[in-house]
Amino acid sequence: MLVHDGLVTIGTALHQVQSGGAGTTPSLDDVVGEWSQLQSRHRVQGTSGLICLTGAGNPYDRPVAVVELDPGRSGEGTLKFVGLGRPTGHPQPKNCVIPSGTP
Repeated sequence: MLVHDGLVTIGTALHQVQSGGAGTTPSLDDVVGEWSQLQSRHRVQGTSGLICLTGAGNPYDRPVAVVELDPGRSGEGTLKFVGLGRPTGHPQPKNCVIPSGTP
């Protein structure tokens, strides 16, 4: 889930900074500069919700899958989905508006 969302986010940033023909490659600085712009109209839809990035380019209140592992000491182990964990304890803002001053 996280790898997929990371690749989609990188692909979106690359698409936004791509200028010129297919043979041109955006510079690392161009992509880094675009990272903080992936919000509002350019926000990215991930597998578990919107990928809201702070001005510093950090994910804000990203839900994380919580799973329970039973190693199966007396048989085959199991993996059970428990739910989604959220750093702030509540769902992300629907419009990706992040409180100012958030790193």
